[in-house]
Amino acid sequence: MKHLILTLSVLFLFAPAFAQSAKQSKADRIYKDNWCTITWNDSAFVFNSLDTETNHILSFTLGKNKASAIAKLEKMLEWYEEAEVKESVTFREGATNITFYKADVFKMIISDGDVEFCKSEFSKRLEGFTFVLGEAELDKRASAHHYSFLQKKALTKPITTIAALKDPKYGD
Repeated sequence: MKHLILTLSVLFLFAPAFAQSAKQSKADRIYKDNWCTITWNDSAFVFNSLDTETNHILSFTLGKNKASAIAKLEKMLEWYEEAEVKESVTFREGATNITFYKADVFKMIISDGDVEFCKSEFSKRLEGFTFVLGEAELDKRASAHHYSFLQKKALTKPITTIAALKDPKYGD
């Protein structure tokens, strides 16, 4: 009985510390949806894209302060709005080439593969295609290319959220 009371006492003492650390990490999440998360990692805004089929994550830096992150998001949004369906653009982020491919009017694909990879994966993963032919064969190796979707709201909402941040740690 004493052991149970002691254990419960220790839990109640440390519970606020666990809650505080969870609150701190959640406060640095700027945006999250099914495919992407934008966070502040104490030195930069980071865009993380999740391939929900393979769990591969593609990350790149948006900027080291609010102004540079917003500028990059606005540039991505501008391309998204002006691109025609089946149009693509590739940019270099460090040692990685990142391709945006406008799959349809509602979403674009983000990948570290080239445009041909994006087209091929898009066809492979179409629901009707996999329904007729069975489960698509996806490369789940860690070295395989990343493939994910990006919706317009994943660009517009973070722009507004980042612009509203007041803490000086985020820069101007």
